[in-house]
Amino acid sequence: MLLYSQKVNDVHRERWKDGDWTDDTDHVVVIMQSLLYNKGEAAYEVWEKSRNRFAPNGAVMRTSVLGLHQWYDLEAVVKNALAICKCTHYDPRCQASSVAVSVAVALMLQHTSKEKASGNKSPRPVDVTAVIKQAYDLACQALTTKEEKEELWWYMNCTKLKTLKLDEQDKIGFTYKCMGSAFWAFKQKDFQKALIKVLMAGGDADTNTAVAGALLACKLGVSAIPDPWLDGLVHKEWLDGYINRFLHLQEEMTLPIEQRTPSNDLDLKLLLDADKERHMKKEEERKRKYEEKLKALEEEKAKKEASTAS
Repeated sequence: MLLYSQKVNDVHRERWKDGDWTDDTDHVVVIMQSLLYNKGEAAYEVWEKSRNRFAPNGAVMRTSVLGLHQWYDLEAVVKNALAICKCTHYDPRCQASSVAVSVAVALMLQHTSKEKASGNKSPRPVDVTAVIKQAYDLACQALTTKEEKEELWWYMNCTKLKTLKLDEQDKIGFTYKCMGSAFWAFKQKDFQKALIKVLMAGGDADTNTAVAGALLACKLGVSAIPDPWLDGLVHKEWLDGYINRFLHLQEEMTLPIEQRTPSNDLDLKLLLDADKERHMKKEEERKRKYEEKLKALEEEKAKKEASTAS
């Protein structure tokens, strides 16, 4: 078992408390908050940017939650994934990877819904091969050439994690590496072992495990996640609150927007003010610890000087 308490507090990791998450989860939460505030109707900025040669993973890391939003409507899932992706990552490969992950989540939820409705005492497991094929078919619509589509297919069907070279120099942030590691994990049966293997492969580890965890947990169920990983989350109660509200929104999506539950507490100004307050408190706490450490060093120095003088 890999526990939060085993985290190595080097100059990078010491910035997070044990059980805290990184920017990848932050992005997912922001999308969830945006959909709640707009009652399920996504609002997007108009973007104008040229295509980049390098396709980073900043979009795919945040779009798994869009597979849950309107999961019963694949057309809506694709539309939402593309729109959220294009806000910041226009490259077709970013679009394809975002669609692939979101659609895979939606397909698994559709499968679970059908199995529950059938009343089968022994529900059939998710057909991994079929999910990958259907997700690919929709994702490759963002691509143009045969070579581009073959590249996407290769990454989605990877069976050996090491072939992805997740720690490849100058390429760790490539969107297909993240997506490929997620679909590799999707094929596994043990959540903990799969996530630790992705983590230990290096590269952009927090992003890769965030997306890999989303796909595999959706397939295996939340019970597959080790209890210490869930119970040890620093902001678990806060996050659970948003998740429950988001699930309730899914039940209301068939209603006219004016009849859906408002989330006025997610007004941008209120969130920014609250963020500033949290930042001030964090800085005050950091300053207090620094002063305490400095005082302790000064006291230790005084003791040594007194000992030497005597």
